Amino acid sequence: MTTEPSGRSHSCYICGTVALWGDEWQSYGSILMQEDHGILLKVCSEDCRAKLKELGGADAVFEAECNARGLTSKGKRRKVQPWK
Repeated sequence: MTTEPSGRSHSCYICGTVALWGDEWQSYGSILMQEDHGILLKVCSEDCRAKLKELGGADAVFEAECNARGLTSKGKRRKVQPWK
């Protein structure tokens, strides 16, 4: 399980719960992606982890979040091809 600072609130990607980090919480992604692009998936419970798995797992959801922001999974901007 990932250790996070306990003094600030965190938001669950699945259900939207905002709370202090607890034993049930888990995060997926890198601190660099969070700092540079605001992408760090956090889930607050066993139920939310199961729902994340139903969505294809953390890797699939992370990739979708990156795609929605025009990023590759490495945090680089996707090249947009001009219309011809």
